[in-house]
Amino acid sequence: MSYIELHHIGKRYGTKKVLDGLTLSVEKGEMVAIMGRTGCGKSTLLHIMSGIESMDSGKYIFDGEDLSRAGKAAMANLRNKKIGYILQSYALIPEMTAYENIILPLQMRKIIRDDTYSIVEKIAHWLEITELLENKARDLSGGEKQRVAIARALVIRPKVILADEPTGALDEESTTELMQLLCSLRKEGNTIILVTHNRDVAGYCDKTYFLQEGKILEIGE
Repeated sequence: MSYIELHHIGKRYGTKKVLDGLTLSVEKGEMVAIMGRTGCGKSTLLHIMSGIESMDSGKYIFDGEDLSRAGKAAMANLRNKKIGYILQSYALIPEMTAYENIILPLQMRKIIRDDTYSIVEKIAHWLEITELLENKARDLSGGEKQRVAIARALVIRPKVILADEPTGALDEESTTELMQLLCSLRKEGNTIILVTHNRDVAGYCDKTYFLQEGKILEIGE
């Protein structure tokens, strides 16, 4: 059994069929890319995997647990404990410091502890953003904001990282740095699933899945 399994997933928005019997499996510790045209359902797929949205039909198995009929509370628990999400838009609060943005997931879960700052410091050191922790998010460059967004995703110590166009707003140098960071996370045992339009980015991944007409049509390795 694969670490993550999606079987015949269906999803509609009104009369529009976005995912149509999609089947996908991801092994533990893999980094995979999902490619496809704008509007083909890539982000919807990530939302279903994270529990942000529900599927209309099909089966979703995560680490041996069948989540097909899991309620909102169970999916929120999965997202809170095991899944880190990285967005293209960074989704940082401009008026807050990098540190304050990073610990937001912990505050929302009410799990701020005495060692929280030391945990953030370790992550920041690894991401080379220690000197940015007290800077306002609004004053950071695109590459710096993305590193802070990654730190925020990592602070809950997730098993799986979902990244929606994480390099879309970055220049070539920052893109290379980010992908090297994600490769390092994979080596640490994280499972990474990213949506991208960039074939060079997909080239860092173990597998590339192409999404078209709501289905996975082919796999590149």
